[in-house]
Amino acid sequence: MPTFDNVNPGMSIDNDFKDQARKEKEQLAGKLDHPPADANEAVELPKPSFEMMIQQLAVPALMAMGIIEAPDGQKTRDLDMAKFYIDTLGILEQKTKGNLTAEEKQMLDMALYEVRMQFVNASK
Repeated sequence: MPTFDNVNPGMSIDNDFKDQARKEKEQLAGKLDHPPADANEAVELPKPSFEMMIQQLAVPALMAMGIIEAPDGQKTRDLDMAKFYIDTLGILEQKTKGNLTAEEKQMLDMALYEVRMQFVNASK
C-alpha cells in the first residue's frame, strides 16, 4: 500500500491520511457552524498549502464513494461526484507538471493513485 512516509513520516495514505483529513474537515466545519460572536473576532483557518489543496479534492472524492463519512456522520455514494473530484485532481496534476517540488509531486501522485484505485473498487 503506498504511503506518504517520505512526505509525512508515519502517515499511511489509507488510514492516517483519511483520519487527518476527517479531523481537519470536522474542525473547519465546526468553526463555520459557529461564527465568531464578535465581528472583529478572527476565525482561525488552517494554513493554506498544496497539501491542503490536494486534501480538499481527495477527501470529498472518498466521501462521494462512501469510503469515509461526511462531517455529519453520513455516508453517501455518488460515483459521478467522485469522478468529478478525481478528474479535478487530474487537472491539477496536468497544470502543475514541472512546477512542483519532488515532495509535492509525490503527494499528488499518491493521492491520485489512492482515489483512482478506490474508484475502481467502488465501481465494481
